[in-house]
Amino acid sequence: MPNRDPAEAAALLADMAKLLELSGENPFKTRAFERAAENISATAGEELERRARDGTFTEIPGVGKAIAEVLAEFVLSGTSRARSELIAHLPQGLLELVKIPGLGPKKARLLLSELHIKSIDGLAAACLEGRVARVKGFSEKSQKTILDGIALVSSSAGRMRLVDALEHSGLIIRSIAEAVNRGRHPAAGVLRVCETGTLRRRLETVEALDFLVELPPGRKHEEEARKAALAAVSGYSKSSSPGAPVRVDFAATKDFGSALVKSTGTPEFLEALGARAGGFASEEDWFKNAGVPFVAPELREGAGAVEHARAGRLEDIVSERDVQGTFHNHTTWSDGRLALEELVMAAARMGYRYIGIADHSQSAHYARGLKPTDVLEQAKEVEAVRKRHKGIRIFHGIESDIRADGSLDYGPEILSVLDFVVASVHSGFKMSHEEMTARVMKALKNPFTRILAHPTGRLLLERRPYDVDVEALIAEASRTGVAVEINANPARLDLDWRHGPHVRKTGCMIAINADAHDEAGLHEAHFGVTVARKMLLPRAQLLNALEPERTAAWLRRS
Repeated sequence: MPNRDPAEAAALLADMAKLLELSGENPFKTRAFERAAENISATAGEELERRARDGTFTEIPGVGKAIAEVLAEFVLSGTSRARSELIAHLPQGLLELVKIPGLGPKKARLLLSELHIKSIDGLAAACLEGRVARVKGFSEKSQKTILDGIALVSSSAGRMRLVDALEHSGLIIRSIAEAVNRGRHPAAGVLRVCETGTLRRRLETVEALDFLVELPPGRKHEEEARKAALAAVSGYSKSSSPGAPVRVDFAATKDFGSALVKSTGTPEFLEALGARAGGFASEEDWFKNAGVPFVAPELREGAGAVEHARAGRLEDIVSERDVQGTFHNHTTWSDGRLALEELVMAAARMGYRYIGIADHSQSAHYARGLKPTDVLEQAKEVEAVRKRHKGIRIFHGIESDIRADGSLDYGPEILSVLDFVVASVHSGFKMSHEEMTARVMKALKNPFTRILAHPTGRLLLERRPYDVDVEALIAEASRTGVAVEINANPARLDLDWRHGPHVRKTGCMIAINADAHDEAGLHEAHFGVTVARKMLLPRAQLLNALEPERTAAWLRRS
């Protein structure tokens, strides 16, 4: 029986949900697969195999008979006929076309039918020939947007988001480790397998999945380990199609630490450290010999981390334990999937000391944004939930759209009843550099604005940042006492960590926000912590690190 990991099973169900959506299936069926994927991911691997044998998958919440059959087949055989059949029935080229930002299944199907194309290349040619603009529902403007989207897809080819890379990484490490240690005598110890490169530094997107494998002594054993590792990688790549190359390097035990340091850090980081002669079995030994405190892998981007290490400032950098709560979270009042009280209870289970509620404002029609009367009604529910959950503080806010003229979505009579306002751009992304910068600057000057959310609007590998002067916004946010968000949604990770030096220089406060729409989203805050750490952000500049009472005072500007 294949040894299936819960993450693999969850990924299959999530993929099935996407395929069902593309097939035009009932949205309730699509959502059922999404819910099942969330529940399966928390299941132990041994339990998966037992339930597959016993036929008891339906005992798991959200798993009906049809989904149980898909799971059992996948766990027992490693394949899914249902998935293969869904793919086979999709129009040729549809899976390719829906990768283009802004081109949903309905429009993609129309273009395939009207233009008789079968690929992104065919669509690009049709755009250049002006044929897309002649299709009903399209225009020259949408034709140009499609061409821009194709360019983005092409430039992103071969890269994958960190969150997707991590789904594969643990499985690949386990596969390699099992292969190279199979038959090895316990007294000989376990050969190490580690992530390295951009994956280990937790870059927001990676071009390859890189690993370092420890080799046993002796030429014969060394060659056997190399072959076993490469065979494991080949087998995984064929069965799971990770979406990026899997690369493996090798090092002897005595040199493993040195090789790991050199393959993880950037050239700038290594140059700042200085070349070290000789090999070291562990990274800790390498850094000790260099006379520099150990630098965590995600910090090894440049000379700044080395300067912090030598100055004894590494302990000042934020960590996950500093996060007391998050502010930007959605409930069923708008487009969230948890009721307000359910979100509060989920945050309490995580050990948060406070939680912010920030549903969409009225301009966000697509997300059931709150009308002014809804905001007042929600305030009543917040007060009732506060009385039932006194162990966690609840801050009532709103995610207000920044309108085209820079104003917020409500007047003072509504904004004044809230604990905080998260301001964000959700439309008008095509504004000029000057227009967009002025628009957001005006919102930063609004006394009700407390947090600027996803400040560039980017979606990794899907949508480029809008054209705005980010460093000017950071400086203005510092001047006006507004926190700039690191949106921890792994599809965003916005603010970019490369703005770290300017953030530190201006003293701008940073808020790490999950932008959660369900309980799983709350748990993604750690991605934002990684971004903040890559910024070398000091704890004193993290809004989430304040105690609840100090947080309340900061939100009130008192």
